[in-house]
Amino acid sequence: HDAATEIQYLFGVSNIQAMKEHIAELCTGALQYFPFEEIMAEGKQFDTEYYNGNTWLNNERETINKNGFPTNVLENDALLIKQVYHGKAQTTGIEWPQYIPNFEECKLRAAMCCFVQDRQAGDKNGNCDEPYDNECNDADPADNTDVCYVDMSRAPQSSRVSHGFAIF
Repeated sequence: HDAATEIQYLFGVSNIQAMKEHIAELCTGALQYFPFEEIMAEGKQFDTEYYNGNTWLNNERETINKNGFPTNVLENDALLIKQVYHGKAQTTGIEWPQYIPNFEECKLRAAMCCFVQDRQAGDKNGNCDEPYDNECNDADPADNTDVCYVDMSRAPQSSRVSHGFAIF
């Protein structure tokens, strides 16, 4: 048999046109990306503010409320991220968030996050520990880049300053 016949057998189709249609259908399905804005399902403004470093996901850390119960538990707060990672992200790509101003000039479509603090104890991913209020203030993340340089003038909207730099 030739290659076309083998592919017809593989797909269970009887002619070359049906084979081409089946391949086109597979390719179309493979190119469907999971919408970025559905990861947290908080809306585009939330996603933008996340990359500006200004959401509860960036700033809150677990603590004990006045009734003695834990609040801001990352394991719960970020559950959707974990579900997308273990679900959709295993079989399809994630759509690039073109609506986020920080990424407008990003031709490579690649981003790196610089996390400046650890906010979850017991995850073997930094030096945050319990009790949170004493042992997790400004804790260092373990899997962050060793050096992260940010030129604030390149993103004055998100950095909220027009000049300067930060090194983590």
